[in-house]
Amino acid sequence: MTRKQVLYTVVTASAISIIIIIISLAYSMKEQRVEAHRKNLETTIVIETQPAVGYILKEYNGELAVFRGDSDTPYKLLGVPVSIMSDYDRKLLEAGIFTESQSELNRLIEDYTS
Repeated sequence: MTRKQVLYTVVTASAISIIIIIISLAYSMKEQRVEAHRKNLETTIVIETQPAVGYILKEYNGELAVFRGDSDTPYKLLGVPVSIMSDYDRKLLEAGIFTESQSELNRLIEDYTS
């Protein structure tokens, strides 16, 4: 083989090797993206299927209290006596007022404490 043929063979082999490396990297990156997307979907499904815990504003031992979820123990006692409220409000609080978010809860607390 001549020197020119050896050079062409080495250049061709190098080019093929580089192409194989690029294809391998591209395939690996695609697999990583697919795996990341799959994990993201699984996380989204888990988050969406978790039940909302929520808050319940109700009367506890004569004062306004916040409960989380189905707990029988108050999450927070507000120190506001229920006896100073109207009959309508006392009946609502006796049954409990459910809210899903902290912002709704804050609005309710502000309504009942101001």
